[in-house]
Amino acid sequence: MQEDWVKSPSWSVNVEILELREPVFRALHEVVEGNFREVSRPKVRKFRTKVWSKLQRDKASAKSSPKLQRDKGSPKRRPVKSQPFLDTIQHGDCLDLFAGVKKRSVRLIVTSPPYANKLGEHYDTWTPEEYPDKFCERMAKAHEFLLDDGSLIVIIRAHTENERVNPYVRRTIDQMELFLWDLVYEMIWYKPDGPPLGDRHKPRQTWEFVLWFAKKGQKPFRNLKACGNPTKRKGFEGSERIPGRFKGYRKAEPGIARIPDVFTAYVGSIARGIDHPAMYPPSLVEPLILTFSEPGDVVLDPFAGSGTTLLKALELDRHMIGFEKKLEYVELIERRLRDRKLF
Repeated sequence: MQEDWVKSPSWSVNVEILELREPVFRALHEVVEGNFREVSRPKVRKFRTKVWSKLQRDKASAKSSPKLQRDKGSPKRRPVKSQPFLDTIQHGDCLDLFAGVKKRSVRLIVTSPPYANKLGEHYDTWTPEEYPDKFCERMAKAHEFLLDDGSLIVIIRAHTENERVNPYVRRTIDQMELFLWDLVYEMIWYKPDGPPLGDRHKPRQTWEFVLWFAKKGQKPFRNLKACGNPTKRKGFEGSERIPGRFKGYRKAEPGIARIPDVFTAYVGSIARGIDHPAMYPPSLVEPLILTFSEPGDVVLDPFAGSGTTLLKALELDRHMIGFEKKLEYVELIERRLRDRKLF
């Protein structure tokens, strides 16, 4: 297990560089003048985050309507009226705090709720048996303040127990779909450098579900090219192996490809020195926010944890609302917001 976990520094840097999207690679190439030997892995990650965020802000600014334009010294996010929790982190159970959120005011909910029977020393978690009821009770309240074209993104994975996958996640999805929600799509967070956790007698865990829900019967907003990569072969030309089978498809041409349903985000890119047991990397939540919301929208995280969703929402010119039950994590988020001069 150790052999496929530890890699040489040069291997890590090369992989990190090869993972860069084309515009970021070009920018890095210009800065180092083609000499990648002097570039460390942390420097590549820091540069990638800075350049990619700027590219997305420039793209969003170019597409924004004149009404959203601001003077240079003014906030970029458009105001949302009568929203008492706007751009704040609140202490308490989201079930109680949801009542303070204005109805039909939130475009996107991104969250990773505490997993069943996990991290018990850090959180008051639910048992697998009560998990579907507890989670669906909270999401029923969230349904009231989500816009009709809004989305709910849930990052989660079930654990194994007695040599079998515990079914609490499947049961939660089924219960969600019984009443207020549709499961629009199942996506994956792929973590190539995921640590060797989980059952030692099973393959190493390197992925988690990214579940996309929408209000039942509604069509949620999405911009599938907000994070798409440039390509020379956009489209579908059919298969030469079976002549004439695929007819009517347009010829492949240059353009921007849709995002895939697998989000690659390295665990190693998570910020160091933050005392929280279950953080996810900013590079995971960034494409979700860019794809399922627009500048000026409200992004809410009911299980805010270390505040990664909230920080990234503000950086991408969205409003945010965060709820967190544990006071020490509320204080952690406030410190992170102040350090980034976002609070």
